[in-house]
Amino acid sequence: MQFAYQLPLVILIGEVGVGKSYVLDRFLTDKFESYNKALVTLAPTTTEQQLYSQLLEQIFHSPIIDYSMTLLENFNALYQSESGELLIVIDNGNHLTPEFCAELEAVVQFYESKIKVLISSTRQLAFGHATRIHIEALNQEESYALLALHNETLPNKDEPVFKSYLESCDGNPKLLLDWRFQDEVKQKQQQIKTKQAFIYSVLILCLMVVVGGVSALYYYDKDKQIAERKKQDFENLTRSSQVKTVIAAPDIASNEQTNEVVQKQSVESVVASEEQADTVSKLGQTSNTESHQDNESLLNRSVQLSEQSNLSVAKVELEPESIPKTQTSKEQNNQDFAQKQNDSIEEQAQAELKQQNSNDSLFDLPDNHYMLQLIAAADSDIVDGFIGQHADLDIKIYSTVRYGGQWYVAYIGPYTTYQQAQQAKSKLSAEVLKLQPFAKSLATIKREINQ
Repeated sequence: MQFAYQLPLVILIGEVGVGKSYVLDRFLTDKFESYNKALVTLAPTTTEQQLYSQLLEQIFHSPIIDYSMTLLENFNALYQSESGELLIVIDNGNHLTPEFCAELEAVVQFYESKIKVLISSTRQLAFGHATRIHIEALNQEESYALLALHNETLPNKDEPVFKSYLESCDGNPKLLLDWRFQDEVKQKQQQIKTKQAFIYSVLILCLMVVVGGVSALYYYDKDKQIAERKKQDFENLTRSSQVKTVIAAPDIASNEQTNEVVQKQSVESVVASEEQADTVSKLGQTSNTESHQDNESLLNRSVQLSEQSNLSVAKVELEPESIPKTQTSKEQNNQDFAQKQNDSIEEQAQAELKQQNSNDSLFDLPDNHYMLQLIAAADSDIVDGFIGQHADLDIKIYSTVRYGGQWYVAYIGPYTTYQQAQQAKSKLSAEVLKLQPFAKSLATIKREINQ
């Protein structure tokens, strides 16, 4: 702005750490884009010859410098082949010698319409005609306003962590603007963690699907093998019972043939001799009796085998009835698991609805009322545990988005004025006061909820 009033030489004077270098850097980057620019940062060991070289080499292309000539004479020799306007910025100007200050001022006066010079220093310099601007450190309100210009969302200025950061910066703009960089780093880290969690979830889900598929195939093959084994056992039992029945039938037929032969022999022996006939008839009767007994035993054995076969068939047919019992128990387990999942989903939905109702209730209160914030954390279990430890306080919770994630804030109130909130704070226990609770307006809380 001083340059606009045709004041070509401006000196910024201030203590170390008030942001002079930051102002020079932004000025050199954002202003006078069409000018040929030179930035020289001095050190206690910088000689006048080195200063000549750095300054002229940045302004002119491949200059031939004569160190026996003054700065103005070198400018006159080099500027004849150059065109355009020049901007010279010198940082740490407190290391300039009075001789160089006199030479630089002579150049500025000679090329008043073509050259502009901006110097930062911690002390007064030996310039006769220069505009001096004294810079002081920003206070806390100014620091917060500066951050608000470069950040769309900021924490409450009374929040302990953010308040400590503002105090540690001590009004230095460069340190203050590091908050934006830190916030961006945290957001990127949060995004990376979210992506990693998503990838791990997908991998775990794929692994569960593969394991579930392999288990299903294993149990399917196992059940199939059991069913085939039972079917084969049933067929073997049926085939063995049929074979035993066929074998018993020829035995009965052979016994009948034996009876007929014995009867023929007994008739022939009767014709030959009556005595022998009596004997033979007795023998024939004895043989018939034994033959009938053998036939009856064979028939009884065949009936028993048939009954055993029927019993085996009935047993095999009844065994599959045990399968539905296993299936019924599996279905019951699946129903119990589904019921537990439904109960969990209902509890989560009720918790979210309760949180939403808590947030909505705050919008019914006036913006000029206040709440006392007690604690804030990204883990809801920490906040719930704190509420459980201090059940004597009527603590409520609202949720907001902070640092790229969900945050839960515990508070008490409302209070109609800031003084009432401070009085309520003074009545809290020493354990709670260690957490540095602070008053927060309803307008700020509503703005945080709507983020």
